[in-house]
Amino acid sequence: LDEEYNKSLQRISPHSIDYVMRLRDEVKLVELLATYQKYFSSERVNSQEEAATLAELKVEHLYYRHDSIVMQVAQASEAAEEAKEAAAGEEVTENEDKAEEAAEGQVEMASMADQIAELCMFIYTSGSDRQKTRAMLCHIYHHAIHDRFLEARDLLLMSHLQETIPVTGDISTMILFNRTMVTLGLAAFRLGKIWDA
Repeated sequence: LDEEYNKSLQRISPHSIDYVMRLRDEVKLVELLATYQKYFSSERVNSQEEAATLAELKVEHLYYRHDSIVMQVAQASEAAEEAKEAAAGEEVTENEDKAEEAAEGQVEMASMADQIAELCMFIYTSGSDRQKTRAMLCHIYHHAIHDRFLEARDLLLMSHLQETIPVTGDISTMILFNRTMVTLGLAAFRLGKIWDA
């Protein structure tokens, strides 16, 4: 499903309404990944390798989003759900909706960094070497776009990825590493750390 979703985005013009409609499906895909990750990591199934694969896919759908984008996506999906409910004839009072939106928005903002960290920690313990490397890069990138330069830099230096990435031979991981390094440099620049940038 993840591969088909990415293919569908590549085949749609990014300037069309269809593209925006398809972007809304990513929320459902992330929820589906979370559901199946819980299933594979449950005591009944206990397949940590598959759970780590699903956790990596979920991280790769979340790491590049700034908190402001997360809020807008959540509000857009809520508005779409409300429109469906209104079309179906269900009535919900406006005060309840506004209170729920405010509470969900605050929880979403506070928990995104924690959610990324939790998923990455699970991958670090149960994933393959490639998954661990990609999770570390995504974690560093997420810190960098939120201007948490010191946390991102410390993760990069402790992981020694700059020494191992050139010999991996995995092109997509090299691309992610380059994007992460650029974003880390931009984070340092935004904070006025010109020498570090």
